[in-house]
Amino acid sequence: MDPCPADHILDLEHMARAHQGTVEGLVREYSFLENPRAPAELKQSRQLVAPPPHLGENALDALRTPSLRATRVLHFATMPDLYATLPAAEALVEQQRMKSWTSMWCCSKPLAPKAPGHIWYDLFWDVVPHTNRHNQLVNKPWEPSFGP
Repeated sequence: MDPCPADHILDLEHMARAHQGTVEGLVREYSFLENPRAPAELKQSRQLVAPPPHLGENALDALRTPSLRATRVLHFATMPDLYATLPAAEALVEQQRMKSWTSMWCCSKPLAPKAPGHIWYDLFWDVVPHTNRHNQLVNKPWEPSFGP
């Protein structure tokens, strides 16, 4: 199965505007290091590092060492659920900030002819309960549903 394009799930333009930048400055395609146009010096400046254990005040200090500051690409082989390490109040602030980042397109086939084939994605599908981007309370595990 091919990866679904990021812009079918995420509203990249909205995310970039929220960060006062460009889409290119915010995200890269999953295979950008395999792209023949990627500069060799970028590909060679890659280091495998351990992910931070949490998002607390000093959690990223290990990634701010002088040797890593010169590295252009930090490669994480795995990534823990860092969102789950946030205190409840901080997690709520992040939910509010990020719930509008999703889009509503999908690569799936509709259930019936001429039926909607798109899904509104929810970044917090696994956080129960939460309020989604449409201000609806989600108090059970997420189930994909087609349509508006």
